[in-house]
Amino acid sequence: MDVFLVDRARSQPHNRELLAFRDEIQEKIDHWHRRNGPPADLAKYRDFLAEIGYLVPEGPDFRVSTTNVGPEIDRLGAQIPRRERSA
Repeated sequence: MDVFLVDRARSQPHNRELLAFRDEIQEKIDHWHRRNGPPADLAKYRDFLAEIGYLVPEGPDFRVSTTNVGPEIDRLGAQIPRRERSA
């Protein structure tokens, strides 16, 4: 990727906030692993990840549609993987 584009994206205020949040969460995860080692109790680990904001509750179902896109993107729509829900 073009270094200019990456630097430009990082310079945007919202992106800087997201990157800072990512760094904060990563530090908390790293600290947890230094203290605890590999997670032996996955439910406890999942609770920890939710507590720090790494895991969030699943939101409502939604649809995405495209309009006014080029034919290349329009053709790709059929190739985008879709998550299947189990009953």
